[in-house]
Amino acid sequence: MIIWVAAVLVLALWGCQIKSRGFHKDYMALDNIQPVKGLFLLLVFASHFVQYVSLSGPLNETYFALRRYLGQLVVAPFLFYSGYGIGVSIHAKGADYVRQLPRKRLARVWLQFLAALAGFFLANLALGRTFPLGYSLLSLIGWESIGNSNWYVFAILCLYGATWLAYRAFPRQEALAALGVTLLAAVYILALRLCKANYWFNMILAYPAGLWFALYRDRAEKRIFSGARAYALTLGVLAVAFLILHRFWANLICCELTAVLFPLLLALLTAKVQPRSRVLAYCGRHLFSLFILQRLPMMLLRPVFPAGAWVWYFLACLALTFPLSYGFDRVFDRLNRR
Repeated sequence: MIIWVAAVLVLALWGCQIKSRGFHKDYMALDNIQPVKGLFLLLVFASHFVQYVSLSGPLNETYFALRRYLGQLVVAPFLFYSGYGIGVSIHAKGADYVRQLPRKRLARVWLQFLAALAGFFLANLALGRTFPLGYSLLSLIGWESIGNSNWYVFAILCLYGATWLAYRAFPRQEALAALGVTLLAAVYILALRLCKANYWFNMILAYPAGLWFALYRDRAEKRIFSGARAYALTLGVLAVAFLILHRFWANLICCELTAVLFPLLLALLTAKVQPRSRVLAYCGRHLFSLFILQRLPMMLLRPVFPAGAWVWYFLACLALTFPLSYGFDRVFDRLNRR
C-alpha cells in the first residue's frame, strides 16, 4: 500500500506550480483546494481498503506506520475547507445564505447520504445481512452503520446545524457566531466522548478553525506574507507545534489542536506550492460521492477475491468506485436542479 501512497504523492507533485518569490494569492480558491482534497480522499480510500484485508511485508508495514501516524488527520482538511467555505459564503452573502443553510447544505448532504445508503441496504440484502429496525432507522442519520462510512456525515450534519444556529443568533457579529460554533463543537465532542469511539470527535475543531480562518485570513496574510522571513517563521512555528502536540496524541486536547494545525500548515504550504493534477481535482470535486460510495465495492467484492489477490481486489474496488460516483452525481444533480 505504500506504493499507492507514493503514486498519489507523485500525482500531487507532477505539474505543481511553485512560487519561488511571492505567494499564490488564490491558494484558497475553490478550484485550487480541490486537488488537495482529492489527495487526501485517495489516502482515505487506502485507509478504508486495508480494513477488509490482511496485509503483511515490509512495504505494507511502512504504510501502516504512516497510517498510524496520520490517523484521522486525513479527514481534517475536509472539515477545515468545509468550515472555510461556509465562512466565506456567509461573509459574502450574509443573512440570506444563513437562512438557506438548512436547505442548501444540511438537507442536500442528508439526501445525498440517504441516496447512497439505499445502495448499502441493497448490497446487504444481496449478501444476506439484515439489521434490527431501530438500528436501521439510526443509520439514516449516520448514528449507526450498515457497512457505510457514517461518523463524518453525522458530524458534518451537526456542524452545519450548529453553524445555522450560531449565525442566526448573531447575524451581524461574525466573530461571536464563530465562537458559538466553536462552543457547540466542544459540546458535541464532550457528548460523543461518552458514547462513541475517539474517531467520531477527535478532528471536529478543524471545522470551526476553517470558520475562523475565513474571518481573519486577510489580517493574518498581511503579516504572514509580508516577506519570506515572516512566512518561514510562521510555517516553522506551526510545524514545531504540530510535531510536539502529535507526541501527546492520546490527549484529546492535543489531538484536537493537531486537527487545527495540520490543515493550517497545508493551507500555508499551498500558498507556495499548488498541486494542479486534474485527477486529484476531479476527486476533490466529487469528494462526497467518492467518499461515501467507496466501501460499497469493498463490501461486495470481498467474497470474490482470495486473500492473496488483494492487489486485484484493490484495483477492482478502485475501478468500480469512480463510475459509481460519476453516475450517482449525475443523477443527484438532475434531481437537485428539479
